[in-house]
Amino acid sequence: MNTSTVRVSLLTLLIMGITVLYIPFSDDPFRSFRETLFQAVAAGFIFLHLAFPGGNGAAAERNPAFRYALWLFGAAAAGMAASLFINGATPLGAMTAANFLFAGVLFIALYGALTRERSRFWLALFFTAAFLNATLGVTQFFGYDPFFKSMDPSFHSLYHRYRVGGFLDSPNMLAPFLASFAPYLLVVFLIEENGVRAATAGAGLALLLAPVALAKNLAAIAGLAVVMPVLLAWFTLRLKTRRSARLALCWLAAAITAVFVFAAYNAEDETTKLLRAHSRDERMAQNRAAMMMFADSPAAGKGPGFFFAHFVEYRRAVWFGHPPLRLPDRPAHQTHNDYAQLLAEGGLLAGLPVFGLLLLWSFLQAKFFRGAWSAATVSAREAALAGSAGGFWIIAVNALGSFPFHVATLAVTALFWGALAARQLEEPADG
Repeated sequence: MNTSTVRVSLLTLLIMGITVLYIPFSDDPFRSFRETLFQAVAAGFIFLHLAFPGGNGAAAERNPAFRYALWLFGAAAAGMAASLFINGATPLGAMTAANFLFAGVLFIALYGALTRERSRFWLALFFTAAFLNATLGVTQFFGYDPFFKSMDPSFHSLYHRYRVGGFLDSPNMLAPFLASFAPYLLVVFLIEENGVRAATAGAGLALLLAPVALAKNLAAIAGLAVVMPVLLAWFTLRLKTRRSARLALCWLAAAITAVFVFAAYNAEDETTKLLRAHSRDERMAQNRAAMMMFADSPAAGKGPGFFFAHFVEYRRAVWFGHPPLRLPDRPAHQTHNDYAQLLAEGGLLAGLPVFGLLLLWSFLQAKFFRGAWSAATVSAREAALAGSAGGFWIIAVNALGSFPFHVATLAVTALFWGALAARQLEEPADG
């Protein structure tokens, strides 16, 4: 077996592994073993791809999205390392700082694997994992789940949406994971010439979004609400009358969904509204505490992995000005805002490169679409960039109200979509 075959096998395990990493058994003695196995597979794939890159250097050299992303990833990792040195090293802090470097290296490896010739294969594999999770999520809502044994059956029988976790740990993981696939399927549905394939993409889109709707996950819905209308507006202008029936169907579905979401939230019982109010209050306290940490140490933050260590004392200070609706029954290990936690732990040293990366990708993608505007037809490259960039931005928006970049499943998913989008931003071979 040559290195190429081993590398493909490891990436296959990596992509499928992120969807079963958090199988939600109520009592799972093998979880640590599975997480270690996942990390070993990821490390093996990264090592093989860097040791035997397969001739992708030329593409990388002419791709600013890839080249500058690596510099910014490296700057963020260096910023976290500096914060670790300034604030004192801990095992958790060292692991957090290393994860920035790990993310950069994994991005390199995924970029190398997602060549235009091979991307269809990896997309099919990734979509298979998503459809498996979506199918299980729907059955969980209706009471059938061969994997999950609830530790609070009376609660889950009353609030079905909290059971919708697929093979992942909770709706908070499943919903943004599935939502990130929606832009790609929407684009395929709109531009596909073959009617059967277009209908298949539409059905797949409905299946993937069903668990998101059933779980009523606000952070995932927020990402969809930002990205999907932008894509719909863009392709409405680009396709004009060539796909009028499909475009009208999408706009109608979007309007019906918006009405349904609004009505569903208004129709919630008082207990559900109170649960949500407590959740929002607790998350706001986490955000305020994180920003207080950043204000106290704006340059280097409080140190990677230190949010949990400092959270209780800062939360007490937050409560003086904003008394809680109720006392929380558990501490917060992460802020429900990855960007706020990044500033709290790494300060501007780590935060500025990450924000710079988001701005860079926004600029390069906008520049690409501006150039594509004059083309008479939608190219495969334009469609692929719209779908993959949309998937990345849904998770990036989700990070404003959750912590997807601290969860292996969602972090690798974001890197996958980011690497695939970066591939489309390569300069032409003769350009």
